[in-house]
Amino acid sequence: MYSLNHSDRLCGWGADESGSLEVCVEYAGWVIDVRLNERDARLRSRDALARALREAYRNGVFANLLNRSLVEGDVEAKAARGQELLDGRRRIQAPQLRRWVPIDRPSGPIDSKPSFLPPTLMRGQSRDRELTVGVWRNGGFAEITVDATWLRLTDSDTLRFALKEAFVSARHEGAPA
Repeated sequence: MYSLNHSDRLCGWGADESGSLEVCVEYAGWVIDVRLNERDARLRSRDALARALREAYRNGVFANLLNRSLVEGDVEAKAARGQELLDGRRRIQAPQLRRWVPIDRPSGPIDSKPSFLPPTLMRGQSRDRELTVGVWRNGGFAEITVDATWLRLTDSDTLRFALKEAFVSARHEGAPA
């Protein structure tokens, strides 16, 4: 279950199946906001919270992709072109390839270090360390650990605040796991 917020094009809101937990996922895959609509008894266990968070995150990513596709062009024109292709009234033409440019061979040794950042798990904690989330540096929710007693006893607003605090911490101050 996902929804679009056209006034806020920075993110897509995704919810778990029950609609109790929603997360706002921005274009790079980072969670930037959390909403708890009602405190569902199912969210009082660690496994249920992790499952709901994964589902809401996945739906937020899809909502973000859909939102971006709607923003980045004329949907009706894209649909019409697709229908023309399906009806055989339009053909796909391959783009013109650029002329090949020769590559100079290096004269000395080359640096064998990769030029990309390997996937790294970043962890962020809530202020009182009752909740920790793991997020991939290149975007993507990975894991959550939470104190079971605290989760069972806390109210919705405190849980929402702790989740948001942990995601912000992972993004801005997170230490590689």
